[in-house]
Amino acid sequence: YELNQKSEQKEHKSLEYRPIIPPPIKQIDNELKASIIIPVCNGLEFTKQCIDSIVEIGAKYKFEIIVIDNNSTDGTQEYLHNLTLNETIKLITNNHAVSYAKSNNQGAELAKGKYLVFLNNDTKVRPNWLDNLIEKFKADDSIGVQGAKLLYDDSHVQHCGIVYGELKTNLLS
Repeated sequence: YELNQKSEQKEHKSLEYRPIIPPPIKQIDNELKASIIIPVCNGLEFTKQCIDSIVEIGAKYKFEIIVIDNNSTDGTQEYLHNLTLNETIKLITNNHAVSYAKSNNQGAELAKGKYLVFLNNDTKVRPNWLDNLIEKFKADDSIGVQGAKLLYDDSHVQHCGIVYGELKTNLLS
């Protein structure tokens, strides 16, 4: 799925592309549960690492990945155009860079999942990340927003979320 395809293509060194096919994980149902929205503007290596980690780890809940490219000039645009764009991976291409908020809104407009996951392209996900998010939402109807624990490469905590309101359970469990 492409919007506003850029009319001119810049020359870049040849990049190796491989199709991205979700792993054979036993999904517990076929209903689309999550739309993972990833705005990008350059950062090719980060973007590849992010998408690869999502696809390689997979989830037991069905998801889609929506990437919003904001006129990247470092080969990111070419990489994204050469992915296997199917029902799992969708692409929005902007002719010019738009704000981070606007990019997220563009992705949200296209999203078909019950839950919206806003992810930076410099994120590398870990096993069970998406399943745990979805299961927390399903377990408690009063949860409307979640923030993930973010770790640096050396496993030190970068950010561990914010809680508003009264805690009903031990979040560290």
